[in-house]
Amino acid sequence: MRTRRLDVLVGAFILALGMVLAGLALADYRPVSRAYSDADFSITPEVASVDADGDGVPDYEDLWLGALAEAERRPTYDSSYVASGRGLPDPETGACTDVVWRAFRDAGYDLPAMVNRDIAARTDAYPRVDQADPRIDYRRVVNLHVFFSTYARSLPTDTDSAAGFDPSVWQVGDIVTLGPGSGRLTHIAILGPDRDRTGLSWISHNGGQTRRYEPALRSWQVMGHFRFDAAAVPSQVLVRWGEDPAITG
Repeated sequence: MRTRRLDVLVGAFILALGMVLAGLALADYRPVSRAYSDADFSITPEVASVDADGDGVPDYEDLWLGALAEAERRPTYDSSYVASGRGLPDPETGACTDVVWRAFRDAGYDLPAMVNRDIAARTDAYPRVDQADPRIDYRRVVNLHVFFSTYARSLPTDTDSAAGFDPSVWQVGDIVTLGPGSGRLTHIAILGPDRDRTGLSWISHNGGQTRRYEPALRSWQVMGHFRFDAAAVPSQVLVRWGEDPAITG
C-alpha cells in the first residue's frame, strides 16, 4: 500500500510539473502586455507616396509587413559571415540587420546593393569600414545607421514621456538603430502598428529572443530613428530588388 501511495504521489508530481512547464512554454507566445493602436492616441498614420513593388501596399506598410513576416518565421539567430555569393544568409538564419534588408526586399528594394554602392562611393563616410567587404558591410548596424542618416528622414529619438515624448512621430515602417547605452550602436529594428500604454511603438527585431515582435523599445537607447521616403532619395542611390541581375543574385 505504501509503495502504491508513493507511486501515486510521484505520478501526480510529474503531471503537475508537466502542466507548469507547458504553461511556461505557452506563455512565451502570449502577448506580454495590452496592445494599443493609433486610434487610441488619435494618430493619423503617414502613408508613403511610393509603392516600389507595385503590390498596392505603400512602402511604409510594406516594410512593416516584411518585418512581421520575418518575426513570424523566427529564423535561428546567426550573425556569421557568409562567404558565398553576395553573403546573404539562408532564410532559416539571420540577425537583427537581416530583418531590415529582408523587409526592404519584400517592399521592393535591394538594401544590400544600395549600402554597398554607397560605401564604394563614400568610403570615408563609414568610419568602421577600413576595407570594403560587400558580403558583410550591409549587415553591420553602424553602416546601416550611416546610410539611413544620409538618405532617410531623421526623426526624434526621445522616448521619455516626461521630456515631451510625442507618440505621433513613431510610425509603422520606421527604422530605429539602438544600443545598450553609452552611445554604442549594436541593434536595429522596424516599428509595427501596435503601441504600449504611453503610445510608443512595438518593434520587430531579432536578437535571438523568443518574441520577435514586442514592446521592447524602452529597453534600449534609441540612437537613430528614420523614415525611408524613396521619393526623396537620389535616383542613383535607389536599387530595386531584381533591377540589376549582376548584383541581385
